Amino acid sequence: MNPKLREHWTLDSDFIFLNHGSFGAVPSEVQAYRSSLCKEMEAQPVRFLARELPAVLDENRAALAAFVGCAQSDLALVPNATYGINSVLGSYPLSPGDRLLVTDHEYNACRNALDAVAQDKGAAVDVVELPLAPSSAEEVVDLVLDAVRAETKLALVDHITSGSALLLPAKEIIEGLHGKGVHVLIDGAHGPGHVPLNMEALGADFYTGNCHKWMGTPRGCAFLFVRPEHQDWLKPAVVSHGRNAPLVDGRTRFQEEFEWGGTTDPTPWMCIKVAIDVMGSMVAGGWPEIMERNRALAREVRDFLATAFSGQDGVSDLLLPSMVSFRLPDGKSEDLHLKLVDAGFEVPVMSWPPNISPVSTVPGGESGRVLRVSCQLYNDFSDYERLMEVLPSLVDAPL
Repeated sequence: MNPKLREHWTLDSDFIFLNHGSFGAVPSEVQAYRSSLCKEMEAQPVRFLARELPAVLDENRAALAAFVGCAQSDLALVPNATYGINSVLGSYPLSPGDRLLVTDHEYNACRNALDAVAQDKGAAVDVVELPLAPSSAEEVVDLVLDAVRAETKLALVDHITSGSALLLPAKEIIEGLHGKGVHVLIDGAHGPGHVPLNMEALGADFYTGNCHKWMGTPRGCAFLFVRPEHQDWLKPAVVSHGRNAPLVDGRTRFQEEFEWGGTTDPTPWMCIKVAIDVMGSMVAGGWPEIMERNRALAREVRDFLATAFSGQDGVSDLLLPSMVSFRLPDGKSEDLHLKLVDAGFEVPVMSWPPNISPVSTVPGGESGRVLRVSCQLYNDFSDYERLMEVLPSLVDAPL
């Protein structure tokens, strides 16, 4: 671990934490700020939620819009990326015979949402098989574009895949799909704070990303970016007062509908600006240095692990985010994960590929399980050296 930087977090000192990618980890200063908000809310809930909250959300949404490169009017706050995915898929106009496109690396929860919508609306799902470690960005783009059919209406594409830990060439994929008349929904669950973002330059029709993974906000904080031409017909997964609430202070119907889905705890959204500032102050170069440090460590870890996992090449620098995955010998993922927990490591071991639904027209490709490690400021190279000291003895087959 990096003792100096780990002091910003309250992580259990008995564990080597290599799983920032699952739920993130909230810096202690952000935790304290949220606690102060909760006390303020409980002192006068009506004042806090009904009278003061809108202006505070506007301030935090503006900070987030600047961070991800878009107009504030094109951004709505949502509880998590899965909610954003469900909202877009549930609203998207599909007819029987239409087709949806997705890769076999898509996160299981979002694949479930895609397949459920397809079943409900009589659409078909085409699945693009991607290698666990593609040889190039061009290979990924070509595989996606080659799967488009005349009936393809919408593609769900990861920005950073979950199990395989790939930074997909999202901009090139979007441009290629748009050239074929296909709308694009980007699953950016891992994007914000992980890689530099500019929604306007990226060009997706829809992008949803979690702030609670790599940006350092409390959990339950995410955003949905929607291009203006889609905002009138897009509806949230939960319909509430925002459907007919008066519009004030420049807020849009799109934002009103998404940001008031019933009574909930808004304090994670209220921590966005503080989290951006707190994380950005941890190193002299701010957010650009955070992202480059984490990816540089990931490159070092990839090269180190490639020597241990026989016959496997690490993913190229261009496709490598701040996480690294390698294929493990077949076996029970849960057993190995728990063995690693007992040894003092928090690191995910996942079935590969993610669950594939029977409505898909293409079966999954490679099967087995993967080990994924994350790289955040509190980690250093010794964490991964210690992991590899114990992993071979816990895996019931040669690596």
